[in-house]
Amino acid sequence: MSELVKSEAAVSERTIEVVTLEIQTLNRQAGTIMLSYAVEIGRRLAEAKSLVQHGDWGDYLRDKVNFSPSTANNFMRVFAEYGDRQISLFDNGSNSQTFGNLSYTKALALLAVPAADRADFAQVHDVDGMSTRQLQDAIKERDEAQKARETAEAERKNAETAREKMAQDVAFANERVSGLQRELEELRSRPVEVAVERATDPAELEKAREEGRLAAEKELSAKLEKAQK
Repeated sequence: MSELVKSEAAVSERTIEVVTLEIQTLNRQAGTIMLSYAVEIGRRLAEAKSLVQHGDWGDYLRDKVNFSPSTANNFMRVFAEYGDRQISLFDNGSNSQTFGNLSYTKALALLAVPAADRADFAQVHDVDGMSTRQLQDAIKERDEAQKARETAEAERKNAETAREKMAQDVAFANERVSGLQRELEELRSRPVEVAVERATDPAELEKAREEGRLAAEKELSAKLEKAQK
């Protein structure tokens, strides 16, 4: 870190040249980049982006630090997730012990796990002993299991809603059937009064009444059968 310390001590003003030197130094010294180095690179990339003129970011990354935009974004994401409140280059706290030995690629892969679950996931799965590919597979399995649980819960709720709706429909149908049955019984127990304006013959009037009663009974029977179904 001697070059980095010298660069920070020599110049008090944070210029783009100073920040660029720090990025280059950290990247060169990291070797196999551990998370703490990735955090510090991401920290300075975020700072550099705020200092570079608008529209020049891509050129700066290519010409000064030899990063693609996607690589720079990944470093800045790592800083945002594992930065000041999680881990720093000189931190010895519990979060540092959990994540500090991770490689950059593992730390990047772990961003797929929600921050609240990340530490528990790392400890339960012994992330230190995994390859990056094994870690990615474990995260995929976790996501698939979570999705399966969510699907099962949604299906359970849908089934419960369907049962409640069915119970309501059955109750309504039973009530409807009971009402139609009462109407049919009442119709069968009394003559149907049919207004027959031109029927003066008692026999003709009785015939009209019977026809009306049969027609009404047929209609009610059809409604009752439909309701029972």
